Amino acid sequence: MINNSDLRNVHTKIAHVYHSMNDVEKAKASFAIALDLSKNQAGDFDSSEDTANLCETVAKFYFETRSYDDSRKYSEITMEIRKSSLEKTDPALSRIVHFLGKCYYKKRDGKKAKDYYESSLEMRNAATKEAYNAYKVAEEDSEEKAEIGELLKIRLGEAAESQHDLGLLHRDMKDYEDAIGYFRGELGFKKLQFNDRHVEYAIVLETIGTTQYMMEEINEARNSFVKALEIKRESMGEDSVEYATSLNNIGNVDFSLNEYDDALSSYLRALKIRQEKLGSDDPSIGQIQSNIGSIHYVKEEYVYAVTAYEEALRVRRIQLGNCSDTAKSLCALGDAYIKNGDLELALDAYYDSFQMYKDDPKRGERSLEAAGALEGLANVCLEKNDLETAMQNFLASYEIKEELLDEEHPSVAKLLEDMGRIHSLKGEIDEAISVFQEVLRLKRLRLGEDSIEVATTWENLSNTLAKGGLHARAIRGYELAIDIKSTKFGEESMEVGILEETVGDMYVELQDYDKALEFFYKALLKQRLALGQDHVDLADLTLKLGQTHEKIGDEDKASTMFQIVRRLKGEDVDDGF
Repeated sequence: MINNSDLRNVHTKIAHVYHSMNDVEKAKASFAIALDLSKNQAGDFDSSEDTANLCETVAKFYFETRSYDDSRKYSEITMEIRKSSLEKTDPALSRIVHFLGKCYYKKRDGKKAKDYYESSLEMRNAATKEAYNAYKVAEEDSEEKAEIGELLKIRLGEAAESQHDLGLLHRDMKDYEDAIGYFRGELGFKKLQFNDRHVEYAIVLETIGTTQYMMEEINEARNSFVKALEIKRESMGEDSVEYATSLNNIGNVDFSLNEYDDALSSYLRALKIRQEKLGSDDPSIGQIQSNIGSIHYVKEEYVYAVTAYEEALRVRRIQLGNCSDTAKSLCALGDAYIKNGDLELALDAYYDSFQMYKDDPKRGERSLEAAGALEGLANVCLEKNDLETAMQNFLASYEIKEELLDEEHPSVAKLLEDMGRIHSLKGEIDEAISVFQEVLRLKRLRLGEDSIEVATTWENLSNTLAKGGLHARAIRGYELAIDIKSTKFGEESMEVGILEETVGDMYVELQDYDKALEFFYKALLKQRLALGQDHVDLADLTLKLGQTHEKIGDEDKASTMFQIVRRLKGEDVDDGF
């Protein structure tokens, strides 16, 4: 006759089979039967280690299937059983205490996760000390010492795990200094467990590097990644997947340092290794191709960017289907399509991206990601001169971001500025002026008076004022932009020269030709300095000088300027001055 213990084991095995077949509901049902067989007549679980092991197994099952409340429930039952029968330093007890921390971590209860992680670390430190003391007194070269040595390695690994998860928790809470401290503690345990040239040691170095990167300690992060790379080269070889991971990390840092060619070299090497080892459809290929696309994008190599982004999208469609990561790839591809002039393809990419975000239960159509896709759609419509549709999409994106972000967030001001530009293009001058004034308020509040972004908005506002015939007011805005750019780029910079030419245009409209000439000549000096005095791009400004001299009756100077224009354009004329 089969007893309850044997029957419980049978149903537990059946549950494992169903779980391996991804039949979660049948696995749950089998585990439920096994759990019922572990209860006494009063309906309580017995206090045997077999029951504790079953509850721990069920807790892990629910964790893997993301039922974290059920996982926590059975972890707590396991812990209570073991507390009554095991020593505090017993690894089976510290293991379930640590696992409870993971459950609370997944539930985003940082305080309770921290409490359980710290308890497990205290238990594991004590267990490690016990093992170390036993190792010290064991007879040299004995079988006992070898066995204790292996046990000590296991204890060191368990303590390292607690340090690691405490580090991740503090990093998530942006307590970066504390996170680094725990990761360095983990590094110390890994050095004792293995050595400081082992791949496990290198992996912790990379965790530290990633945290330093998040702290914007970019050079320190690069040093950590390079050390990890060197260890992996020695321990695993330059064709290993782990080596490729380090190359990708170094590429990310170099990208942040604007060392684009170095970053691209690292990404391409990482890509080659992973394609050879894992195949071209491995999920990691999608991320590396996306990184490569981003490098080409910032280098304005849009054809290559499109190729890389398309490959990233292909992999993510295969591996992930319609999800937020695939939608993100579509948005990046849409950006590259716009730059490449492929507007219809861009439109399709942004539309598909928006639909994916809309259908994603973790995102939805009112998410920031969906707002980004709408902004992309608006940019395509703007390029196609479909101003009404562009405005609708910019407005829809703005409403989402205004709801979810602080009003001072740069994305909010950018969308407002985009809408102001459309009002201006449509000739809706009053509406455009009102929007640009609000953008100025937000940018000055966030960035101060002397930001280049503030200068850009002064220019947009002044362009609109000029379009509305308000040239005197436009001049004031341009002059404020000139003051900012003079400070940022230098008084003799090309950026200042371009704005001075625009101010000259305003004075021509006001028929103040002397002031126009003053600004045109200042602009010419700066543009000659930047371009060289014989550059063809000086022809338009020189023509304006000739026309303005002509308006005040100075025919000789006008004629000289017109001759210079012809020379700049490559026509055969006598030298000017």
